[in-house]
Amino acid sequence: MHVAVPLQAATLPLQLAGFEVDPVNTFSLSNHTGHEAGWGAAPRLDAAAFDSLLGGLRANALLGGYSALLTGYVGDGEVIRAVGRALPELRERNPGLLFLCDPVMGDNGRYYVSEECAEAYREARQLLEADSVELEEWVMTLQEEKSRLAFGERLR
Repeated sequence: MHVAVPLQAATLPLQLAGFEVDPVNTFSLSNHTGHEAGWGAAPRLDAAAFDSLLGGLRANALLGGYSALLTGYVGDGEVIRAVGRALPELRERNPGLLFLCDPVMGDNGRYYVSEECAEAYREARQLLEADSVELEEWVMTLQEEKSRLAFGERLR
C-alpha cells in the first residue's frame, strides 16, 4: 500500500473545503526515505530558495494573509532552521496563525533524516511549540467537523 505524504494528502481536502492553499514542495521523491532504494533526481528546496520565496511574499505584502502553516517531511536541516526563522514573522503578521508540524523524522525506531535534521528541530524551539505536532490529530479534527465554516473559524 502506498500513501500520499502530508502535503499531497492535505492540499486537495483543504481546497475542497474552500481554503486557498499555497503548497511549497521541499523535495520530489519516488518514495519515503525509509526505503533502501528509489528517491528522486529533482533538486530539493534549499534554505536560500525558501528564503527567496518568503522574500517575494514579503515584497508583495502577502505574508499577513496566511491563517495556517503546515510542515511535513523536510530533509534539510537548513530549511528546518529557515522555517523556524520565518514562523515568528508569520505570527507577528497574524497572531492567530495556526502552526501544524508533522516532522516525519522516522519510523519503527529508524530515522529517515540525518542527525543534522534532528538537531535542527531541537534548535528551532518554535517548531516544538506548534499548535499540533501530529498531522493525524489535525486530519481527524478536519474529518469530525460538521461544517467547513466551523473549521474555518478556528483557522481564522
